[in-house]
Amino acid sequence: MSTKTATERLLHAVKLHQAGLLAEASATYDEVLKIEPRNLDALNLRGLVAHSQQDWTLAEKLLSKALKLNPRFAAAHCNLGNTYLALGRTAEAVKHYQLAINNNPNFADARLNLGVAYFKARDLQAARKAFADMATHHPADVRAHKNLGLSLFDLGEFADAEAAFKRALELQPNELDAIIKLASLNARAGRLEDAISFIRRAITLAPQNGEHHSNLGTWLSNLGQHDESYQAHATARTGRSRNSV
Repeated sequence: MSTKTATERLLHAVKLHQAGLLAEASATYDEVLKIEPRNLDALNLRGLVAHSQQDWTLAEKLLSKALKLNPRFAAAHCNLGNTYLALGRTAEAVKHYQLAINNNPNFADARLNLGVAYFKARDLQAARKAFADMATHHPADVRAHKNLGLSLFDLGEFADAEAAFKRALELQPNELDAIIKLASLNARAGRLEDAISFIRRAITLAPQNGEHHSNLGTWLSNLGQHDESYQAHATARTGRSRNSV
């Protein structure tokens, strides 16, 4: 082992981690923990790497140790929540996301992940509230508006869903999920020309998605544009757009 300090090793480990060199980062975090077993940042980040490597047992062990040392460590709560969510332990995930938010109300990822946990559990009202709270605290975060829209869509609150998706597109014009849902919402409302405009945007972003071409073909047919409809359905069957690479 070299004479580098724990702090120097930690900084190097973070650079390796950010570069995606997880094995090297793990080894360097481990070196830090040999020198300073109670180093909170090393415990949290080594736990994050373990999560990325799907070593759930190690991730839980390291993150739980960090939280035992500092129960107000918001990042460790969020990361432990992610591990529990990956394990299907939704109630425990929700608990730790809420603790992360309690300790850092401006923690956007914790608010996002709380909503995702509720959404995956199909508790749509709770997901809606979590994403609405995120949108209030982080109005410029496209993820809040998109996921709020998805929750509202599944709740059947289509007008509010449309507003949320439109706000997402104001923030990020190429947000694909929002574009697809706006195509669907316009088609549902009988606004087929608008639906076609949105689905064409989706095709530009994801030209090999056959479902987009199929929807385009159906809506063109409903407008009496049968030649274009035939071409769209043909493309849906082959899975390739004439404009794809």
